[in-house]
Amino acid sequence: MLPPRRSTRSELTAQNSPATSSVNPNRFAVPYPKRQGLYDAFADGWDVESVQPVRGEVNPAFTAEFPKDGSKMWFAVIRRKD
Repeated sequence: MLPPRRSTRSELTAQNSPATSSVNPNRFAVPYPKRQGLYDAFADGWDVESVQPVRGEVNPAFTAEFPKDGSKMWFAVIRRKD
């Protein structure tokens, strides 16, 4: 009989992080931060001007692992406060 499967580090991070969601469906279980999580992370000393969802290009060596239309990610404009 095989021993029970251990959770990977990224799976544990995704399960325990309040700033993640299940929107990113790739097999690596990479945590996908929520928009509000980005605002919260940059709350002190930063101005978050905009956060927009985009589809990004993936390195051709890894295209089989990700959706054909690109991985979901955020494009953010964040400036340090003076």
